[in-house]
Amino acid sequence: FLKYQQGCGLAKTTVKRSFYYLKRFADFLGEKDIREVGNGDIVDYITYLRTLKNNRGKFLCDKSIGVELTVLKGFFMWLYKSEYILTNPTEDITLIKSGYENERKIFTEKDICMFLDSIGITAPEEQRDRAVFELMYSSGLRVSEITGLKIEEVNLEERICILKRKGNKDGYVPFSKTALKFLLKYLSDGRKKHVKSVRNPDYKTLLFLNAFGMMSWKTLRGRFHKYLKRCGLEQKGYVIHSIRHATATHLIAHGASMRYVQELLGHTNLKTTQIYTRPTEENIKAIYRTYHPREN
Repeated sequence: FLKYQQGCGLAKTTVKRSFYYLKRFADFLGEKDIREVGNGDIVDYITYLRTLKNNRGKFLCDKSIGVELTVLKGFFMWLYKSEYILTNPTEDITLIKSGYENERKIFTEKDICMFLDSIGITAPEEQRDRAVFELMYSSGLRVSEITGLKIEEVNLEERICILKRKGNKDGYVPFSKTALKFLLKYLSDGRKKHVKSVRNPDYKTLLFLNAFGMMSWKTLRGRFHKYLKRCGLEQKGYVIHSIRHATATHLIAHGASMRYVQELLGHTNLKTTQIYTRPTEENIKAIYRTYHPREN
């Protein structure tokens, strides 16, 4: 099944995630034959998932469980079509949400400026981090796109990044003059110090480095929370993906077309982009002040 996913052009991270989910499901089944799995086993597994906690000590949310169920559905559909099983036990399974789930927090424009300005540019690590998060906010990049970005994929003169998007499609993404300023600072100073300690030549082609080579998602998330705490925003519920959400939401709020934002973020479906049209509190207030007759 994993080879089938690779053949469909899915990203390595997606296939790796499928492996993790399917291994957890296999551990749950124990010695039970996959051909004997029924509808009740899937229901029991979903119930089991609701008892698990993530690495932050919180119970898995409905969205996380839904993603895992999607992988299971794809796996059993493949088994069924390949005639490894007689019936598909996930065919009639739908996830009933356990209750209200908080929407993902999106940085306000004031908060994202506070966050970015809290990152100094004296130490090599901070020069790198400022360039990383400025580029993420400038262009709505995913963590995997940032950590895998190579120097040759960044055109400083044209201010464009060439990305490998989902499905191995190339994406041409512009970045701001502000992001360029901090990129140049990092390239002329901090990166030169990091690259000296990197032994693997393959890692030396990457734009953003640490002492060991490629930055991991876990490392970047740790740096993100460090700066959140520094500027007093750690209690607002922001996660690192909130930066990408902020890029899209702020662009739309300032008049960018939905089609442009879809292209920038690399969404294949416009419906995915439409979640960013939800008005933020500050936008509602601004529109109210502008258009309500009693305000004027």
